[in-house]
Order: sequence, then C-alpha cells, then structure tokens
Amino acid sequence: MRQKAVRVATTLKKSKNPVMDTHLSRLLESNTQLLPQSDITTSSIRVVLHIKDNAAQRVAERLLALGATVETMGKRRIQVTLKKGLLGQVAKWDGVSYISEPIRLSGKSVISQAVSASGADILQESAITGKGVKVGIIDLGFYGYSLLEGSELPEELVTKNFRHDICGFSYCPSQAHGTAVAEIIHDMAPDAKLYLVAVSTTEEFLKAVDWLKDIGVDIVSCSLGYWLCGPMDGKGWCSKKAGSMRSAGILPVFAAGNSAKNHWEGENLDEDGDTLVDIPSTTGAVSFSAQTYDQVTVAVNWDDWGDNPEDASPDQDIDLLVLSPLPFSDTVEDVASSVNPQTGETGQMPIESVTFQTEPGRTYYIFLVNDNTNRLVNVHMFVEGSYIDEINPSMPQQSILQPADSPLVMAVGAADLSGHPLDFSSRGPTWDGRVKPDISGFSGIDTFSEPDFSGTSAAAPTVAGAAALIKDARPNWGPDQIQAALELLARDIYTVGQDDVTGCGLLDVSRVADLSENYQTGFWWNPQKDGSGFSLERKDGSDFLAIYTYNRSGPESKPVWLTASGPAASSMLGPFALMKWHGWPVGGPVQEFYSQSVGEVTFLFLNDQRALMYVRNPQNNRMNRQELQRFIFASGQDEADSRNGWWWDENKPGNGIFMDFQSNLLFAAWYHYDENGEPRWWTFSADIADTLTGNVTAQILQWQGGPCLTCGQIKPFPATVGSVNLLFENGMPRRLDWLDINGHSGSYYLSRFPF
Repeated sequence: MRQKAVRVATTLKKSKNPVMDTHLSRLLESNTQLLPQSDITTSSIRVVLHIKDNAAQRVAERLLALGATVETMGKRRIQVTLKKGLLGQVAKWDGVSYISEPIRLSGKSVISQAVSASGADILQESAITGKGVKVGIIDLGFYGYSLLEGSELPEELVTKNFRHDICGFSYCPSQAHGTAVAEIIHDMAPDAKLYLVAVSTTEEFLKAVDWLKDIGVDIVSCSLGYWLCGPMDGKGWCSKKAGSMRSAGILPVFAAGNSAKNHWEGENLDEDGDTLVDIPSTTGAVSFSAQTYDQVTVAVNWDDWGDNPEDASPDQDIDLLVLSPLPFSDTVEDVASSVNPQTGETGQMPIESVTFQTEPGRTYYIFLVNDNTNRLVNVHMFVEGSYIDEINPSMPQQSILQPADSPLVMAVGAADLSGHPLDFSSRGPTWDGRVKPDISGFSGIDTFSEPDFSGTSAAAPTVAGAAALIKDARPNWGPDQIQAALELLARDIYTVGQDDVTGCGLLDVSRVADLSENYQTGFWWNPQKDGSGFSLERKDGSDFLAIYTYNRSGPESKPVWLTASGPAASSMLGPFALMKWHGWPVGGPVQEFYSQSVGEVTFLFLNDQRALMYVRNPQNNRMNRQELQRFIFASGQDEADSRNGWWWDENKPGNGIFMDFQSNLLFAAWYHYDENGEPRWWTFSADIADTLTGNVTAQILQWQGGPCLTCGQIKPFPATVGSVNLLFENGMPRRLDWLDINGHSGSYYLSRFPF
C-alpha cells in the first residue's frame, strides 16, 4: 500500500494550477463536471474569487458584464456563479489572485428532554421564559419549519435565506437540521423570538452574521462548523466574524464539533525521504473501514497561514491522496487526491480536501505527501462521514472546529442526558493552546424534525436557549455576563474545574431564578483557602474589588494584591480585567504607580452571603472557580455598617485601606507596595466598642507562606511589622497613624475612595 502511494504521489502534480484549486483545475483540463454539488445547471458553477487589494468592485463589474451572478461580495472574496467556460478567462484577470470552491459548512448532528435536565423547567415555572429576547439561528436549512409554527415552534418566525440554491426553507427534505435546532431553543425558551437564517457556504455565513448584527439579536445559535476557513486558533476570517458579534452585544453560541474520534494531528515528518508524511500506523496512512455507502470528506489544514490569514501565501506544499484496495483483488484504486498549489503566492491556502463515495466492506487509506517542503509544520486532518465511527490513528486533542475556536465565541461540547461527556465531542485546546470547549450541553434528545437528535448540534441550542432564559431574568446583562453565569453555574462532570473535554462543566441554570439582586459591601473569602480574601465595595453604580493573596505557593510566598473595577450589575460583579499594581513603598516619597492586566475576574452572587467566583488566565483561557462566602467575624451583624468599604489618603494615591465593621469589631486590610514597588498587603483588627471620642490601636500583621490564587491551601503565617492608631471623628475613621514600620512613621488622612 505504501509503495503504491509513493508511485501515485509522483504523478499528482500534473493537474496543479498556481491560481486555482485542484478540482477546478481538473475541471478545466478535462472539461467534465466534477462538482455537481456546486451546480444549479449543467453549464454553471459556483466558485469563490480571492481578490487583490482594492479590486473587488472592478472585478464584480466585469463579472456582471459577462452575465455572471455575484452572490456575495467582500473586500477579499467574491462568491459567484458563472458559466464553466468563463473560468479560465476569469483566472487571468489581474484583480484575481486565486479561485477556489466555496468552503461548505457542515451540520454537527449526532435534543428536548434538556429542559428538565438543565433546570430550565424551574425557570419556566418562575415565569422566566425568554420574553423579549431575540435569538438568531444560523443553519443549513429549515425544511418543514412552517408545519410546526404554533406547536413545536413559535407562531411567528422571521426567516432569511442567504443560500443561492433551491434549499434553505423548502425543496430539500434532507435540510431539516436547523428546524430541529429551532425546536430545542423553543423548548428551552418558549417566549423567545426566533430568527431562522439559512446558509451553505462560508461566504454566505459571513453575510448572515452581518444581517443578525444589523437587526440586533441578543443571542446567536449555530450548530455548523468547518475546517478550512483559516488557522484553527481563532484568527481565521470566519472565526473572527463570529467573534465580532460579541462587540455588537450578541452572545455567539457555536457547536464545538463531533470530530474527537475522526481527527489526526502531527508534523509533516518524512524520515525515510519517500515524500510521504510519516503517520504512526503500519501503513503510514490514516485509515477507516466503510460499513455502508457513504459520502466522506477529508479536510487537511496546516499552520502555514502567516500573520494575516486573509493574505496567506503558504510555501509548504503538502498534498492529499486516498487509496483503497479492491475486495478480493491485488488492485489498489486511486480514489481521490487534492493537489492545491502552495507556492508562496498570495491567495493560496495551506489546505487540501476531497469528497468521495465509499462502498461497504472496503478500507480507505489517506496519505499526506510532502511535495515541496523545507520545514516542519503541524498538520491537522479531519475525516467526516455519516457512518465513520473512528479513524486509525485518531487524536481527540485539538479537534475543535471553526468558528468555535474563537476566544469570543462560546463553544459547546456534548454530554448525554445522564451527564456523561460523549467521546465524539470535539476537544481542545485550540492551536494556540487555549482551553475549549467553554461548556457542555445536552445531546440525544427527540425532536419532531430529528428523532434522537444528538451531538454538539443538539448541545449548542440547549446552551443558547438557557442563555435566552438568563437574558430574560437579567435584561441588563450583556454577552460576557451571560456566558460567565453559564460557566459559573455549570456542574463538573469530568475533571475538577475547567478542562478541554467538557469546558467548565455541564449546563445547569436551576439556580438562576434565586440569584441575589444585591449584596453587602465587605470581605469575602473561601474557607478552603484560609489566609486569602476579597474586599469588595459597590456604590454609585460601580464595583471595586481587591483580591489579597500570595504570589506563589510555599513557605517563601509573599503577599500580593490585585484589583478589578467597573459598572455594577444585578447579581454579578464583572467580568472585569484583573490588574496587578506597582508603586512606591510606605514611608517613601509619592511616586508614579502603574498596573498591568493579569487576567479576568467574575463574581456571581447566589445570595447576600454566598457567591461563585472565577479568575480567568488570558493566556490559555483557563479558569479557576471557587465558592465564596461573606467573611463573618462577629455575631449579631444584621446589616452592613455605613463605614464599611474603601478609604484612602488622596495625597498618597496608589494605596488604600479596606475596613469592615461588624458589631464592635473591625477587620481591615491595607494595600500598598514594598521597597521594590511590588504589591503588598497588611491586616489589622481591633475592638471598636467606643469610637465616638477615642481611637483604636492595633498591631499590623504581614502574612506570607500562604497559597496563591490558583494553588491548593497552605496555612500562612504572620509577622508583626508595626502598629496603627486609627482616630475617629463623629464615629467615622478620619486618620490612620502608623508607627515603627521599617523605622518609619507617618499618617494617612482618610476620606472615602471615589471610584
């Protein structure tokens, strides 16, 4: 088999055209119809023209003059249907850099009993049903939707067809995928308004996103995915377009894909020099056995996109070859091949793909060929067919599809109704190492359109429907807050915390109806991480938070503090950027202070005394989730004391003191910097039974040796570094005198911190 592959590989380049992909090039050479799925008539073909800078309008006008139909147009690409005989002529235009087939979207099928499984029924019983929420659904087609209006779907629907064929909303019974998705969302959020949008290519998908942004939907659900729209690190043009919805106030919810068992990744090694990429199997190929007649697509994508994928000029040329032995014969059939050019010309792409029909009882071997390479690149292969259980070898890691790879898209994996993650659900990390998926939804649920609708196609709309319920319950929340709530409330079903299989866990919105509208200013803590804490104040429509913790784990760890601030929202703080500060030491002259972003923090308040919190690492999207509670250190405290919160000396900015008064006790944290300008915090506490005329003296404790924010618990230890004398005026703290701190003394004249 491998020897046959080597012989075939030497002939693959005969059809290569530097300005056209393999199938179109062969179409010109053979003058045969190789792409029936692209044709409306036998004389026309649908293609995408990759356009040089500022040439789109000029090229479009020339196309129209030739009688072509311009279907979608952007600055970089034009989707057009034209006569086949014009293809060679158009390829020579100076404004056209490359011509390719449209990249076709694929439904991620493999719905809804999810209402009770996710806790959505509890919200519906509390009259939280998605009222006033607009949900867009992008899918391949919505066949049969009109028969379900007023029963399985809302009585009134908005539809928009971006497809340029007869499918979308009628004529194609196979395109009921989107109808099933819409049924799930309607089950979850029965009063949400649904917008059904049909697409078939990535160019149509881009236009659909723009339309949904223009009409102002709140949430978009999409159970489609693809492999070839740029690199799979969120920087591909389709992924960036999907992510752009977030800045428009829309939460994009996308299926992660069902490719965990049908994905292979590796470098293009060729240690024996026979041009075939060394794939770790006995044949040096990726293989699968066909159990029935099936249409199979093999897509290959490698990391040679450059800094701007839309201006890619790949020069590592890899080809794709599929062979299969004929049953009861020594003959090996050349099933399919793809030899797109990668010669360093702008407009070319580091991708190959083929689609072919399988026959039952046959085994298919997929080879990669180093046609012209001079360095190693990471290559990803995806094999999709309705009846392929698993390829050999398979690698579930990094099998997340586009545009779920975008950091601005909420990617949804799949679990069954019992809460077990499904082995075919695509897994992270992304090419650039970020955690994906973000959450898992429910799969394997009956709908009228698709009995036993399963996979991430079903899981994504369960999450989108839940998001619509949250938007109903908290209309002032935006996409960041809705996603944060979904992630914080999710149940761990795989490993503790976030992982690349299930994300933050399984969808659970059962507690949304009970979320607290307000919370008390004061100290919060995780009892499992004694020695760290959170000082939090809300006033005048704003939140200000400081986290006092340690810089690392172990005996040598030192105190460090971080802050976050922003507009207040009911039941939630954040998501806010988490800032680490640098400044001038206590006792030294006032100097500049500055900060740097080190992550993101979010609080979700379950009630006045309990909250969920996560801190997100921006480098890998990984979150550390903790359960917090109000720090109660005195009994008999019914309401927050008016003195609680942030105090500072406005003439000594960059420092601050947070005070919490409970009954006759005071606990305070003092935030400042050490002699090296690094953040440091101290605490002091005292009995304040009589503060109207007197003052309070307390020792200052400096803590170290405790756990970092994301470390396990280590008991910290204190050292006395000086003392403070806190003077009150009319019961309010007005001056803080500090003594014997590294031989220094001084005073802070206190006023409320005006954040």
